Amino acid sequence: MPSSGLSSTHRPRSTGESEKVKTNVKNPALGPYEAACLLGCHWTRVSRMADKGELRSRQLRSHRGSKRLRIYSLTDIESNWTDYQYLLRTGQLPRRPRANEHLRPGMLSEIRKMENHIEFDDAVGAVEASEILGVWHTWLRALLAKDAISGRRLISHRDGSSRTMIYSRKSCEKNVQEARKMASSGATHGRPRHAL
Repeated sequence: MPSSGLSSTHRPRSTGESEKVKTNVKNPALGPYEAACLLGCHWTRVSRMADKGELRSRQLRSHRGSKRLRIYSLTDIESNWTDYQYLLRTGQLPRRPRANEHLRPGMLSEIRKMENHIEFDDAVGAVEASEILGVWHTWLRALLAKDAISGRRLISHRDGSSRTMIYSRKSCEKNVQEARKMASSGATHGRPRHAL
């Protein structure tokens, strides 16, 4: 696990230091805005923290071929937050306090409400999911609606619903196996997928 960049000493955790996020997976993937709210900083700072090695991140491919979407590890975010709270409480913080700490409680409740978390190492973007499944990327939402694959919408800082989705690689690979079985038994309808 990367260092939080704040301190390398072991500290006992005091009661009430930070509220832990409980999810249905071990280490969920979070989007930039979700990570920023949990860290109490601006959403553009999170990528700089990852570049410095303070957080683990992965870049997912986009339709334009560039790696535009970055996801972050909840485990590293919580570790960084705990270190930050300790330094803030003991007066050892090397810079001014984070400006958006007030956003953390709201995001904690949003993340707790989510039913379909995606594991950090299992998450893929729409391009990779459509390549695995052998379908056009616009078909992913229909597969998601039928519970054929697992995915979730990332929370955005913009008003309205976010269009950015992450999907579970394992669920996509499982769907391909099921589609291959159906194709071999002759039970499929419509055009064949190009990945089968």
